[in-house]
Amino acid sequence: MKDMLAWKKSSAHHRAQRVSIVFERRGLKQDASEWEGWRLGNLAPIWEPIAWFVKPYQIGGTIADNILAYQVGAMNLKDCQIDGSNPTNLLEFGFRRDERRVHEAQKPLDLFEFLIKLTTRPGQIVLDPFMGSGTTAVTAQNLDRHYIGFEISSEFCRLANERLNEVVKAATKQAKIEHPLLF
Repeated sequence: MKDMLAWKKSSAHHRAQRVSIVFERRGLKQDASEWEGWRLGNLAPIWEPIAWFVKPYQIGGTIADNILAYQVGAMNLKDCQIDGSNPTNLLEFGFRRDERRVHEAQKPLDLFEFLIKLTTRPGQIVLDPFMGSGTTAVTAQNLDRHYIGFEISSEFCRLANERLNEVVKAATKQAKIEHPLLF
């Protein structure tokens, strides 16, 4: 594991159950009254961890050797400045106003654009083993990366493909406008 990053979300849903209601349902009115205002569960999850893994070093090897051998392991700080400064391991990205939300665990395009630019170069492959809404694939497509994604839900797979098709259509339309003789 190279690093642990934290994505700070713009908002978080509190999913903790009220203790008083649990006790009321059990018929424990006195206990319900004593525990008014208390909750079961966790605090609202305002951040999510992002684990950053790299290919293991060969025995006696270095990070630089891995970069030469596998073309991964370096950070693209030049293209990932945030307000003119190098990024930290606390990332704050929200959803775009026009960004369609189709999955309960969907991440913002801007977050994935940052992560993919930080860790990969154009033409490289990005793997998403839990594709969900397809944010990784959409971002990889936009950044000229190849992508492989897996999704167990046929409904989310369909939605991810819809999002990808929209990106490809928009890129094709833009290319036709800029280069009408090429198509």
